[in-house]
Amino acid sequence: MSMPGPVPASHHHGPAIARWKLPAVRVRQEGGVVTVEQRVPARVSNITVSTTSNDSGNVQTVRT
Repeated sequence: MSMPGPVPASHHHGPAIARWKLPAVRVRQEGGVVTVEQRVPARVSNITVSTTSNDSGNVQTVRT
């Protein structure tokens, strides 16, 4: 079974997705070893930022 070809631009729906947000697969062969690497962008569900200062006025911001 073969993979379907790319969808023509006229059939795309919604805004274009940046290339770095798409999953990527790399296949390499070194001798008799085939290596498959897959990169999937992480999904960030929440970002928290807290800022604190001490009595001398030093400010520290932490992002998690």
